[in-house]
Amino acid sequence: MAKEIAVCYKDTEEIAMLSTTTQIKKFRREQGVWEVVDILPTVLGDISGIAELREAVASVLELLDGCKILVASSFIGAAAYHLEREGIHLWESLDADLFSLDDILSKDEADQDVCETAETKQNFVTDIGNGIYQISLTDIQRQNGIITSKQILMPILSAGTFYELQIDCCHIPPWLEGELAGDIYDFNVEPLPGPSKYRLFLTKKTCTSGI
Repeated sequence: MAKEIAVCYKDTEEIAMLSTTTQIKKFRREQGVWEVVDILPTVLGDISGIAELREAVASVLELLDGCKILVASSFIGAAAYHLEREGIHLWESLDADLFSLDDILSKDEADQDVCETAETKQNFVTDIGNGIYQISLTDIQRQNGIITSKQILMPILSAGTFYELQIDCCHIPPWLEGELAGDIYDFNVEPLPGPSKYRLFLTKKTCTSGI
């Protein structure tokens, strides 16, 4: 099965931030070889309102046309947040040669393998009751140094089946700040003694049944 990766460019050569992208190149890997299969002009620019945000996200999704991996030099802002919510896998890189695309594809497949397993939830999520759950990123990553905070938390956040999620961590992951910038969660941070320096209280504004 062919694999596809889309890469954001400014003009023709420079890999761009999502917000400064002027074209998206789609690469397809068949029989071990990456080839450009499409070049898609696009201008996102500054987004000043909800209507423009929805239009920008819809435009990128249309251009990707089923491709789930998008590469840029950086992803900042609400558009990136909403693309990720739509199931697009965002990767930051300054290179798009054969080896870097293979590396991104390998990491993405490993990322999805971890996200699809229920092991993290079963072994590390504590049900406190009343829709409140607790998880320690510090403990999980001490036992498995390869797994990332995103691999641990995204399946739980995507399910959204909690009232409050308490996250013990050494620092707030930068990608999580994008989630907190939306209007889905209220949050509070308290200091902790010991290896976990912080406890992040993530409260969902609406609630369904338990995890």
